[in-house]
Amino acid sequence: FVSKLGSGCKIFSFEPEDENYQRLQKNIADHNLKGTVDAIKLGLWSDKMKLHFFQSADFDMQFRIDPTGTSDISIDVVSIDEFLSENNAQADFIKMDIEGSEIPALVGASNTLKEHKPRLAICAYHQHDDLWEIPLLIKAINPNYKLYMGHHSQNLFETVLYAH
Repeated sequence: FVSKLGSGCKIFSFEPEDENYQRLQKNIADHNLKGTVDAIKLGLWSDKMKLHFFQSADFDMQFRIDPTGTSDISIDVVSIDEFLSENNAQADFIKMDIEGSEIPALVGASNTLKEHKPRLAICAYHQHDDLWEIPLLIKAINPNYKLYMGHHSQNLFETVLYAH
């Protein structure tokens, strides 16, 4: 995005996990993006709170919300609406690949989707019903969105819902 939009854009990149957050900060520094890309050490959700999560034994970098709240690992989360309001910012484009938390995060962006209708690229494959629940949710929030699907691999993953 920066290569196409130059310094006229502002990117907020959310990463709640410590090791990935450090990698994100290093990438921002290595590519001279400080001031254009801000690393935000928060997850996205429907509200501002603390969530517990666990790391998958199968994949080092895959984390899932622990609905029981008993895990020792916790992250701070925020809604997009609240973050944008607190930072006096507006979203023109929202991209989400947040390991199954897309629906709660979209709920937390309801005001933004209603009022500003940013373009969207939302992963729709983490939960078994994402393929239909995410489009239905977006249309319920703002029926003026036009929706498109893209599939970017030969396996079951990487299906993205695009909306504008």
